[in-house]
Amino acid sequence: MNETFNGIDLMDEIGFKDEAFIINLLDTLKGHKSIKYLSLHVQDIRPSNQKEIHLVTSLRNDKLISHLCISASVISRELTEALIHASKERNTLTHLEFYNSQVADDDMAQLKSLYNNGTLIKLAFYEQPRWPVTLEETNGQLKNGKK
Repeated sequence: MNETFNGIDLMDEIGFKDEAFIINLLDTLKGHKSIKYLSLHVQDIRPSNQKEIHLVTSLRNDKLISHLCISASVISRELTEALIHASKERNTLTHLEFYNSQVADDDMAQLKSLYNNGTLIKLAFYEQPRWPVTLEETNGQLKNGKK
C-alpha cells in the first residue's frame, strides 16, 4: 500500500510569531503535492508585513491551509478577502479562529455569513489569548465528563 503524508498540524498554544519561519514554511509546503491539510497558529500579523503578504498569497493560490488560528493580530481587509477566498472559492479553509485580534465589524460580518451558510465549519472570535481559552474549554470538558 502506498501511504502518503497528507496533513500537518502546527497548532500550538502560543502561535508562530517568527516571520522568517512562516514565510519559509508556506514556501516549502506549497511545493508538496501530497500535503492537503495544514493546521496553523500564527500570531502578530500586521497589515502589509511579510507574514501577512505570504499568508494572503498562500490562501489565494494554494489549497493548503484548512485550519487557521490567528492571535494578537490586526486583520486587514486584504487578509479577510483572502480568508473568504480560501473558504468560499477554494473550499480549503474550514476552521478559522481569532484570539486577541482586531477584526473590523464588516469583515467579521462577512466571515460570520460563511459560517452561517456552512462554508466554514468553525468560526470563533475571542478577546483573550488562545492559551487561557483552551485551558478554560479543557477544564469545562473535564468537569462535564465527571458528572
